[in-house]
Amino acid sequence: MTLLEVIREYCKREGLRQPNAAISSNDAQVLQMVALLNKLLDDLMINHSRFSRTIVEETWTSTGAEIQGTITSLFPGYLWLMPNSFYDRTASINIRGPLTPEEWQKLKSLAAYNSAYPSYRFIGNNLHLYPIVDVTHTLAVEYKTEACVTSASGTLKKYFTVDTDTFNLNDSILLLGLEYLWRQKKGMEYEPAQDMYIKAIRSLGSQDGQRPEIDMGAEMTQLKPGIYIPDSNWPL
Repeated sequence: MTLLEVIREYCKREGLRQPNAAISSNDAQVLQMVALLNKLLDDLMINHSRFSRTIVEETWTSTGAEIQGTITSLFPGYLWLMPNSFYDRTASINIRGPLTPEEWQKLKSLAAYNSAYPSYRFIGNNLHLYPIVDVTHTLAVEYKTEACVTSASGTLKKYFTVDTDTFNLNDSILLLGLEYLWRQKKGMEYEPAQDMYIKAIRSLGSQDGQRPEIDMGAEMTQLKPGIYIPDSNWPL
């Protein structure tokens, strides 16, 4: 649902007049709803950032230098890198990290130019790789973004700024959260609505990302090279 559709749906539920515009509205109540929805986005990213739909894959060509660029330029909306997802695709190797200051300085003191396995560390706002990766190599990593909104053109955004912006997660979370914040602002009973909002986040978040099932009793089904003898077909 777009921002305007969310607000119109909520107004319909509450018996309020449905607006024709949100961001440019002259109605103070509609503008307050927009502000409350953006406040919900902050809450989701700070307290409930488990959803896989806020994970972004980023690829770029190595600069051929230790500093690959700034966090803000490489990873718009950066929160953190996903563990063990940083790879040099050209060399087909994992880039280790993030290193601690002690590990980084120890690595630099070894002058490990010939090492095949680079490591990374953030220093200030810059991403450092060492040993230096060749300029022809393609680097890739997944990272968590604070952006829960997508524009009509497909750009990720932190907040709703245009009526046609859409929410990247389940719309029910947005509607339930708006209900609880709206009631809280108006001095109405809001605890039941808040409970429903939290329950929706936990329920949807627990199933997010299609986690694989772990069956400790199942036999391995993936075949590997070698001689395969089916069950119950042993030579005697």
